[in-house]
Order: sequence, then C-alpha cells, then structure tokens
Amino acid sequence: MKNSIPLSQMLMRNNFCRRIKGLRVTPVQLAFVLLVGFPIGTTAQTTDKEVVVFDNVHSEVPYRIPALAYTRDGRLIAVCDYRISKSDIGINNRNGLWQINEVMRMSTDNGRTWGAVKTVAEGNELADDWHAAFGDPCIVADRESDQILMGCVAGKIGYWGENRSTRGRRQDCVFFRSNDGGHTWGPGELRTDDIWNLYEGTLPGGQSAHGLFLTSGKIMQSRYVKAGSHYRLYIAHPVRLDSFDKRMGTFVIYSDDFGKTWRVLGGTAAPASIAQDESKVEELPDGSVLLSCRDKDGGRRFNVYTYTDPKTAAGTWGEEVMPSNMTRDSINAVNGGIMVVSARQTSTGRPICLLLQSVPQSPERRTMGFYYKVVTNRTDYATPSRLAAGWVKGLKITDATACYSTMVLMDDGYIGLLYEKNSHNDGYDIVFQRLSLDEITGNQYHYDDTQPCRPT
Repeated sequence: MKNSIPLSQMLMRNNFCRRIKGLRVTPVQLAFVLLVGFPIGTTAQTTDKEVVVFDNVHSEVPYRIPALAYTRDGRLIAVCDYRISKSDIGINNRNGLWQINEVMRMSTDNGRTWGAVKTVAEGNELADDWHAAFGDPCIVADRESDQILMGCVAGKIGYWGENRSTRGRRQDCVFFRSNDGGHTWGPGELRTDDIWNLYEGTLPGGQSAHGLFLTSGKIMQSRYVKAGSHYRLYIAHPVRLDSFDKRMGTFVIYSDDFGKTWRVLGGTAAPASIAQDESKVEELPDGSVLLSCRDKDGGRRFNVYTYTDPKTAAGTWGEEVMPSNMTRDSINAVNGGIMVVSARQTSTGRPICLLLQSVPQSPERRTMGFYYKVVTNRTDYATPSRLAAGWVKGLKITDATACYSTMVLMDDGYIGLLYEKNSHNDGYDIVFQRLSLDEITGNQYHYDDTQPCRPT
C-alpha cells in the first residue's frame, strides 16, 4: 500500500492545521491526539551497546511486540505495535479506541543506528472492522530476493477475554508484502478464512477452532527445504476451542509459495503442543522443525517435527517436553526467541551447533537473558526429550523489567536481539542489542561458520 504518514509525524509538523483535515480519525481520536500527542522519534537512543529503537518511556502511546528481519543484503528491519488503543488487539480500552498501527525502522549498519520511523500498516477506525487495528507482527525476509512478508492479526476481535473470537466471529489474519526490501509495502492481504478453514471440522472429534492467533516476532524460513517457488516458511500459532478449559494447543503452518497458501505441518489430528500460547519455530541441522512454546500455565515446552519426506512435508511430531530448568518456577512464560548457530568450543576448537533461547531468567517479567544448548550430532536432538536436556543458563542482559524478544544472526557473526525493556504505560521500550556468542556463553563458545550446521 502507499506509505502513509503516521498520525504522530503529521501532528509534529508545523503545518499540522493545514493537514489535519485529511486524516482518517474520529472526533474521539482527535481529542485524544490533542491531549497526549504522539511522540515517535526518528533517532535512536544509545547506552553502550544498547539501542532504544522505539522509545516507549517518553511516549504517551505504548509500543509492544517486537519483530525482526534480516535481509539478504544485510539490513535489519524492526517492527512493533504502536498501540493507540493502549491494549492488545480486540480490547476496546479506556480511551475508547481500537486502533493499532504497525511501525518499522531500518538499520544498515547491523543495529548501531536506525533510520526514521515508517508506518507499514495503519489502523483506520472509520473503515471495515479488519482495517481498524493491526497487531502482533511476525516477519521474514526472503533469503533469495528482496521480498519481505509480515503477518499480523487484525480487527476488533480478541483471542482471549469477553470480546474473544468464536467459530462464527473470527479474529482476522492479514499479510503485508514488500518487494523492495522493506522500503515500500503493498496493501494488506486478508487471509482469515484461508487459515481458519484449515481447522474447520478437522480437529480431534470433528471439532472446529473458536480461536486462532497468528503469533508474533518471527516467520521462520528454511535453509534447506525448497519444494515450491521459495524456501519453506513456518509460523507457529495457538488454536482455542469454544471455552478456556477446553484448550487445544499449538499448531505449525507452512508455506512453499512465500505465504500465498498455507498447510498444517503434520496435520490437525493432534496439536504439536498443548501450550496454546505464543511460540516460535527454528530449523535443526538435519532439517527437522523445532517448536519452542510459551505455555499459558507457565514454563516452556519443546517439540520436534521429523521429516520422512521434506518435499511433501510428510513426517511426525514427537512427544513435547518441558526442560527441567525452564519451568514456571525458573523462567517467565513469554514469547521468547529461538535460534541455531554454528559455533566452535573455545577451549578445544571443536565445531558444534549451538541452540539459543532468549527469555526472562526469572518467574517475573524481568532479567532478560539466554539459555543455550550444545549440539554435536543428531542424537542430541533426535527426540524432544533429548533436545530438552542439557540447557545451560547463559548471559543475563539486564535486571530491569523485560518481556518479549526475538533475534537474528547478522553477517558479522553477532546475534541481533530485539526485546522489550522497561515496562511503562502499558508498553515497553523496544531495545536492540548486538551480542557475541562469547558474551552469551561466558567465553565457552564463539561464532564460526567454517563448518556450518547442515543436514546430516
């Protein structure tokens, strides 16, 4: 769609009075704007290696839900919610507004500096319901082209709560595309029925989904499996039945045409996890699919999908496991990042694969940090129980309040972590930090891709 000027930037210009006539706002919105303002900055604030990409502490409108992509030419694209509604999508909060925008910033120097804020998807209170709000982004940059895909939920219906979705009242699913590396974006593509219908009468016992939530942060693209026009994409998401106590769990959908069509990985006969909350997906060295789930009752659950035929996506899920040091008593159940990185043991020079999980290292929403696991052969992740063993607590980044996180591996060998920090006014600062594997593992391991993790 045509890049629209965010309401915040328009109001801060000297010719505000001349331009306000064309804005798509209600009288309630306008009163809210004039009262509180919309302070979106265009320069990042830095302290040491930390960069505040979206400054929530000084904004009356909260930022939440970070998503991060790394393009084939080495540019970072950070996206998050700009919550004019001051709430999760589908909850008409105290200011009487539904609107949530998706905003982005781009970095061309591996996160040291960031460009101006742009609006990717602008909610519109006056349009059809699904245009009112766009929230909880997930994003991927194609490894072979300049195409970028961003998914989000949309509209005026929530996943939980009194205004929750039902079988006949669906929360919308929308995708936005860029064909030039994120500089411009096309109009939203409504995919609600395409995805919901995957679970229409196909769940155990012939049941149907009453809630479906495209989860935030990351669309994972395979490094190895290309069965269509593009390397395979994966999104993990929860599915809810008609009441909270009849919970279903988490499924993974995949696409071989860069998000135009989707199928359920492993089918709908049983969920990959009972976690039923925000989750992320990563690819293991043999091409198997690792699912890392936030459990709504606390802790973290892992499962592994092992292919028998990657081209047709045939295979099976294992039996999910919660690591002993990632229970509700050890970590906070939030949407964390998961990654596989090629590395080398510093003391011996032995090449390994390293699994990284970013998550608060306490039961509260604070102390953002890492857990890591060493993988030397397929036996270390052949089953979920083996994969769940041997996780080590790594670097703690901060003692401050912290919540969701996502990460990418950059061309310079550093991990780019985008996470929520400093809870304030129903949101968080969205902070970027460059970190080496040496730092994350206490100098036990360092990045080395001379023998990269590959299918075995």
